[in-house]
Amino acid sequence: MAADIKPIIEAMFAGVEARDLDLATAHFADDIQLYDPHYPYPNMNGIAEVREGLTWSFAGMKSMGFDIDRWFLSADGLSAVVEVSTHHVLAAGGKHLDFPQVFVIETDGSKITKMRAYEPYGPGGSVGFGLAIGHTVYRLTHRRKK
Repeated sequence: MAADIKPIIEAMFAGVEARDLDLATAHFADDIQLYDPHYPYPNMNGIAEVREGLTWSFAGMKSMGFDIDRWFLSADGLSAVVEVSTHHVLAAGGKHLDFPQVFVIETDGSKITKMRAYEPYGPGGSVGFGLAIGHTVYRLTHRRKK
């Protein structure tokens, strides 16, 4: 019988929404591997690095929200892809951030062992700048028919 991992994932999101470090990390394995490009160190390995990342995140957010839109569960019930509508408010200035996100989550049945966040926008920095130039040139030279 497949494990029911929805409650541990929902509890993790609830802990993040409450901006409660202990609740947010209660369902993470000690050796969790977490990737989220929003963080200063996107690759976080182990609970200490994840707690450091969440501490940084909580300090910068007035509020955090995740509405779960869809679940995709693996046949063995140990992994999930969760599509969410994200609703955050920055602490500085109160800017509202609303965007879709996808989380790919692996568990051992009781703890989250690996989690990766994906957003629908491209990379930043010089790679993002280069892509923006390339996209603009392509759009100017390859107009779509209306």
